[in-house]
Amino acid sequence: MDAAYQAISEGRQAAAIRMLRDQLEQHPDDLEARALLAQLLSWSGALVEAGDQAERVLARDPVHPEALRARADAAAWRGDFATALPVYRRYLRHHPSAQARLAYGNALVAAGYLQRARTTLDEFDLQRSWKTFEEFERVTAERQALVRRLHRRSAPSLLVGGTRYRDSAGSRRNESRAAFEQPLGDVRLNLLLELVETNDDQKSSDAHSALLGAEARVTDWLTASAALGATEIRDDQIDGYPVGRLNALGHFDNLDYRLRLERNVFNETPTLLTNRIRLSEMELGSGYAFSDRLQLAGNLTRTRYSDDNDSTEVELTPQVVLRLRDPGVRLGYRRNHLTFDRQSGSGYFDPDRLEADRIMLFATLFLPRLRGGVELYAGQQRFSRFGEPVEQFIADGSARLEVDLGRHLVLQTEVEGGNFDLRTPEGFSYWMGTLNLVFRL
Repeated sequence: MDAAYQAISEGRQAAAIRMLRDQLEQHPDDLEARALLAQLLSWSGALVEAGDQAERVLARDPVHPEALRARADAAAWRGDFATALPVYRRYLRHHPSAQARLAYGNALVAAGYLQRARTTLDEFDLQRSWKTFEEFERVTAERQALVRRLHRRSAPSLLVGGTRYRDSAGSRRNESRAAFEQPLGDVRLNLLLELVETNDDQKSSDAHSALLGAEARVTDWLTASAALGATEIRDDQIDGYPVGRLNALGHFDNLDYRLRLERNVFNETPTLLTNRIRLSEMELGSGYAFSDRLQLAGNLTRTRYSDDNDSTEVELTPQVVLRLRDPGVRLGYRRNHLTFDRQSGSGYFDPDRLEADRIMLFATLFLPRLRGGVELYAGQQRFSRFGEPVEQFIADGSARLEVDLGRHLVLQTEVEGGNFDLRTPEGFSYWMGTLNLVFRL
């Protein structure tokens, strides 16, 4: 243990982890070594194993302070608030401290419990006491960081931006949007106004949409959002249609899950708008982390089209994590299976059957003022449409970046392109770019 502490003090965290593993091979009942290992693993990004190691300690000593803190932190950093929040509360009951209360407050903010976070912050201010000046400085800095996070989540925001889309079939799409979000307690109200202008060499059509929605955490393991509105299509005539969506998503232990129900206008191309194609979708998705290195994600999407057509898509993506720490890197394989009842000729890609196999590369970056990600893939797709079989190489890529330009301004950008586009039956090659500005008011 002394050698491990020495390695930690020298910044050799990986070496300390190896030493503790060796120690536990010889002395598996050493709870202090296992709790310290859980803490180091969580700091290194191995959150699944950190939680497992902490649980092994807590099975023997349910109120072990270091194990409780490691278990709560690892779960919170994974977004598993159903596990993290009760463990934080247990920790505070048995081992109250300023830093633990601030960690609990940060988890409440991340979970969306803003009212509880304010109460926790008030209790912290009433109960604070410091043993040393160094502790005072450290905890004061952590408190200020929590106050800033709480203010950002509580402040209303205004988003303005747009998206440009082009494909090899000559379809052009320009999207302009404005969105306003107003937190009200633990509920986030939002209003979205959107204008979509589409055209090609023969036709043009526009869609004007307005949606009013709300989002809230229903329980520690479930967040729900809903929106209702209308879309008006304008070309040679004007028609209006109701639109809406309902989302539910959550995370518990190693499993995440989501449900999406949506009724919308298919507004990707002028042909689709001219034909007044609407769709009703139900998507079920889940992901499971078998370990820190091995994950599996899956989606099932069932779509009903207004031209009396139906499609079913199944997507599976096993992934191997190559790098746990920031920037994170994952390598995966994605399998898509898509079927349609018939070829409707309404302007969307509707094969009898499509199968696609792709190698995926994911990279993510999270810094205090900079967040982003890259997704690249290449593979092969096979499909049959109007009785004609086709096999072709496919490749695609996307990148997104979010930058805090100041306390009140955020820049969001995204670019995407490739030859795996399901929006039109002819235009597989496409590119798309998005730019948004978010003003925190």
